[in-house]
Amino acid sequence: MVLMAPVYMLATAIALFAVGLSGIVMSRHFVVMILSSEVIIVSAIIAAASFFSSAASGNGSFVVIVLALWAIAGAEIIVLIAFYTKMKSMNADFDVSKLDKLRG
Repeated sequence: MVLMAPVYMLATAIALFAVGLSGIVMSRHFVVMILSSEVIIVSAIIAAASFFSSAASGNGSFVVIVLALWAIAGAEIIVLIAFYTKMKSMNADFDVSKLDKLRG
C-alpha cells in the first residue's frame, strides 16, 4: 500500500507558502513581514497535516501534533501584538530599514 498525501492539501500549502514568501520579499513593513512568516508557518502545518493524515491511516493521532503546531503559531501572534503595541507607544516607524534607530 502506497501512502500518498492528499494533493489538494499540498497544493494549498504550496500556494500559501508562495503568498507568504512574496509578502516577505515585497514588503518593508515589519508587521507585514512577520504576518507573512506566519502564513509560511501555517503552510508548513498544512503540509505536515497532510503527511500525518495519510500516514496515520485514519486513527486521528496527527490531530494532536497539528494542534500543538497551531498553538505555537498562536503564541507567536501574541508576541507580535505585544511588540507592535510597544513600538506604537514609542512612535516608532515600522519600516525595516529604519529599525536601527530604536537603539538606546
